[in-house]
Amino acid sequence: MATTHHGTNAEPSEPQGGSDFTARAYQLELFEEAKKQNSILVLGTGSGKTFISILLIRELAHQIRGSLSSGSKRTVFVVNTVPLVHQQALAIETHTALQVGKYEGSMGVDYWTDDRMVENLEISENEKSKKKVEKSACYNPWSEHLLADKNIADSVEALIGAYLLAAGTKAAVTFLHKLGLGVCNNQSLLRSQLEVPSAVLKEDYWAMNEVRRYYKNACLDRLEQKIKYTFTDKSFIVQAVTHSSFSQNTVTDCYQRLEFLGDAVLDYLITGHIYSHYSSYSPGQITDLRSYFVKNETLAKVSADMKLHRHLQHMAPKLTASIDKFLRILDESYEEDTLNTEEDEVDGEDVDVPKALGDLVEAIIGAVYLDTCRSLQRTWEVIEILMGDTLKKSLADIPGNSIRELYEVVNKVKPGDIRFEKVPREENDDTSKYLLKIEGLPDMYGKGKNYRTAKIAAAKLGLKKFQAYLAEQNAMPEHTL
Repeated sequence: MATTHHGTNAEPSEPQGGSDFTARAYQLELFEEAKKQNSILVLGTGSGKTFISILLIRELAHQIRGSLSSGSKRTVFVVNTVPLVHQQALAIETHTALQVGKYEGSMGVDYWTDDRMVENLEISENEKSKKKVEKSACYNPWSEHLLADKNIADSVEALIGAYLLAAGTKAAVTFLHKLGLGVCNNQSLLRSQLEVPSAVLKEDYWAMNEVRRYYKNACLDRLEQKIKYTFTDKSFIVQAVTHSSFSQNTVTDCYQRLEFLGDAVLDYLITGHIYSHYSSYSPGQITDLRSYFVKNETLAKVSADMKLHRHLQHMAPKLTASIDKFLRILDESYEEDTLNTEEDEVDGEDVDVPKALGDLVEAIIGAVYLDTCRSLQRTWEVIEILMGDTLKKSLADIPGNSIRELYEVVNKVKPGDIRFEKVPREENDDTSKYLLKIEGLPDMYGKGKNYRTAKIAAAKLGLKKFQAYLAEQNAMPEHTL
């Protein structure tokens, strides 16, 4: 929100920039109409809504100058994003003799009393600066938010990263402990001196014989050859290949806990790898790259390429069919971001990427991490063998995040003008649809096998249409605000 009032340093006579402030006929017509009565103007992007508003502000400037106590008024210009607050305030300041106050959520205006708001609207910008210094001593962090929560959280995460880079894992963990996150308790996996318990639920002679039997039946010696790592405790690798449906294994748990651990270890090590090897990438780009490396589709392909699924112990016929279907898809031409996953809202038989394949890779990573007494270096060596050439890929080799890219491109020009809406499925139609609205462009629809792929399709179409729109706008003769 921006407000205008007469400042002590403003020139009351000729508006700044008046020489290039030229109106078109339809803008003058709408301006004259707005002078007569309250009006709502509905115009397309670039047609001069701000221009007309400034004309009206200038026309009413004589009512704005002076203090509220003497009967003067204020003009309130409301926008829907923080960047627009500063953008529109600058436009008003440039083309009027008025001083503009800028107000947005991070200033804590939602918690201001009426008296405080009136006080801010009353004083000039110079006086505001003095007041800010005076009020800083009585700032209440519980009721006045000067920074968004995400900014604070990002700062804390950056500090953790700084400790990790500068002083290592132990220093970062100590910092987390100082923050009260309690990660330094006696059971923490980060404390390497702790002994790693076996995966066997009950250690006895019979149980160890069963582990050896499952190890042999699943041909896990071949799996060890594939990943070039021999397990000291075979119970870890037996657990890593045990699906929840495999009830015959009663000596270890299924792989779910190892998968949970392996997912975290993989994410941590992949993040470190990307940070070290892709220093020229932006934060958004390294986020996209990490998402690609650790997502289930990528890990499922790793599992298929190394034929790890042949060692998976399960008793689920549907899983067998799903794996066979995925292997057939890999032999065909396909787009990765159009495949159905188990997280999508589709029936089981429509799943293209079985989650169990990605889980298997993560469970093996978790098993290696424990068997090596939590050695990140040795675990990373196994990850490099597992993922092979996948880790050498750059952004040019992977599907981009169309949704994020669309937001970035549009927000540079028109912040906040994007809206995605799910379209309810029609009867007897299994196609999922997403509606995309961008101000100034016709509605666009994306279709897919599920809502995720439909949203991606809508984003790709929107990106294409918006770039064409920008090219068209740039080709038009320039006109002033």
